Amino acid sequence: MKLIFAMVLLCAASLNAGDALVIDLWKEKPPGFQVDKSPEKDTSEPGKGLVGGRALIRLGNVSKPQIHVFQPPVEKRNGTAVVVCPGGGFNILAWDLEGTEIADWLNSIGVTAAVLKYRVPTASLKEKKWEPAVQDAQRAVSILRTKAAEWNVKPEHSGLSSDCLCRRKLFGAVVAGRHSRP
Repeated sequence: MKLIFAMVLLCAASLNAGDALVIDLWKEKPPGFQVDKSPEKDTSEPGKGLVGGRALIRLGNVSKPQIHVFQPPVEKRNGTAVVVCPGGGFNILAWDLEGTEIADWLNSIGVTAAVLKYRVPTASLKEKKWEPAVQDAQRAVSILRTKAAEWNVKPEHSGLSSDCLCRRKLFGAVVAGRHSRP
């Protein structure tokens, strides 16, 4: 009986750890620039571009923007949420290194993390290569705030995070663009 109880607890714990709720940002096609509909894929080359001796996921050809919502265990939740924007120079998304690994850390301190899968590549655009990412980030923040009660998040305790300098325009536009749609 103890073994069965222990197995049930283990299964319940594993359902929370690492499971993400995936939400498409747009019901139809996203506004503005459309990324080529080539299959989304990891563009990393085996053995090349290692970070800290480890391979990382360089996600390319993202044409369907989404958020992957990772929630901490119920007993740790503190009502704060962050949209995490992985870097990649508008060519790829450093999905694990600057996305899911940050989500894991945020979860460890009780913060709900929504990792943003925004449209890439857009680096080839002559002007406003940042605009599709801004539109996707605005939408992600809007969805996060709309779902706040459902996810036990205080809307005033939600925001955006990035550790890549190329997204300074992203931050400025998202903060300035308070007209994002729910």
